[in-house]
Parts: sequence; C-alpha cells; structure tokens
Amino acid sequence: MVKRHDVLVLVDRGLEYDDIGQRLGIHPGLAYMIATGLPADGSDALTADDTERPGFIPKSTQRLATPARVHNPTHHSEVHEWIASRVARDIQLQESGARDWPTAPKLGDTADDSDLAALLARDHNAFHKLTNRLKYTPSSAKGAADDQVAERAAAVDGLRDGLERHERAEQLHLWPFVLEKLPNGAELADNAQEQEQLGSGLLDELAQQAPGTEQWDQLAEQLQHALRTHVAYEDQVLLALHDVTSTEERRAVGERIAAAERSNDGSP
Repeated sequence: MVKRHDVLVLVDRGLEYDDIGQRLGIHPGLAYMIATGLPADGSDALTADDTERPGFIPKSTQRLATPARVHNPTHHSEVHEWIASRVARDIQLQESGARDWPTAPKLGDTADDSDLAALLARDHNAFHKLTNRLKYTPSSAKGAADDQVAERAAAVDGLRDGLERHERAEQLHLWPFVLEKLPNGAELADNAQEQEQLGSGLLDELAQQAPGTEQWDQLAEQLQHALRTHVAYEDQVLLALHDVTSTEERRAVGERIAAAERSNDGSP
C-alpha cells in the first residue's frame, strides 16, 4: 500500500506526479490525492490552507486525472546547450536578463505619497518580489541548473542588504512612533524585534552554507515564511496606527524613514 510519505519523498526529489505514479505503480491522480488529500480533477473548492499542503501544485492538475504521456524536450542536455548558444548570440536577451537579475531593492522612495503606510507598502512589495524569486526559482531538489542556484543566492543577498537598511530605519523612526501612539506599543515593538532577530539569524545561517545545498534551501524556505509573517504583523500595526494618528504625523514619520533608508543606501 502506497503511503503519503512514499509520494512526498519523490516530490521532494523533483519528480513529476506522472513519473511518481509510474514508479509506484499507481495512477498519477491517485499519487496527487495521497500526497495532498486533494482530488486532481479540481472538484474541491480550495482554501488558503489547502495551497500550503506539501506536494500541492498551484497550476491546473486536471491532466493528472486523465494523464497522457508527454515528451518534454527541455529535460535533455542538447536543449539546454542550444538555449545557451542562443542567449550568447542575443545581446538584447542578455541585457534583459541582466536587468531582471535579483538585486537589493531601492528603498526610501516616497513617490507621490510619503504616508508611513504607503512607504512601507512599497518596501514590502520590493521584498515580496525577492521572496517570490526564491519561491518560484527551482531549488536543487527540483533539479535547478547552476544559474538558478546563483539566482536564488542573489535573491537572498538582495534581501540581506535591503532588510539591513529597512529595519535600521524602522528601529530609528517607526517603533518609537508606535511606542508613543499605541497603548500596547512596547509589546508590539518587542514582538517585532523578535521577528526581525529571527530573520537576521536565518540570514546569518544562510551566509554560512553553500547555495544549492539541502541545508541552504531549507533555510531559504524558513526565511520566506519568516518574512511573510513579519510583513503581515507590520500591516496590522500600521492599521492600528492609522486609527490614532493624523495624516501629517504619518507623513512626517514616513519621510524620516525614507531619508534614513536613502542615507544607508548611499543615495542623496
């Protein structure tokens, strides 16, 4: 009898459910059901918790219910060699790839709105883009190529640089504002500091591991979760601040945070 563990081990090794079903001698749709508890035909209405289940596939799984073996030529080395030679001859493609390479976010942009919530929302979106690079760029367990391992490492480097500047500015200006304006400000600030220390600790551990190793990938996954949790927490704090502060107060703090981020970034 095939157990959930048997399927998830193969998922973690980067195998598709078609291959898992063939290896275990079961229908690929059944393999998906065993791993996730969800039907492959998409008949269930999914909740947010469902999408976090190990083995879950965010795209359509209908094909698993009625599978057809499809040859995927991208699995062959000659295809990768052809793509590499094509890129080497295409300057525009190279320039586009360079522009899209993960880098530290540009922080401190007040745009047309220096309100504290608007400023931090822009910062959080910048960090969200980098965590998405970690989430959607294949890890070594998913068969990542060398450039994809390097891309994931660059995303972590960008997060490290950006978070150092962002959190330093918040310590100087956001959390003193929280302490002043909210009756439970001290508790909120302490919780935030604990979350930031967790993130910093994970970044320190990542710096001690080689990108592409199993340990590095596990730490990167933990970092993604820690950052999502911290952003959601700050969003709640900002909502509480909005109810007890004026637009002028929030803009003044937002401008100070932006200035601190730009000075740490070396920007004027």
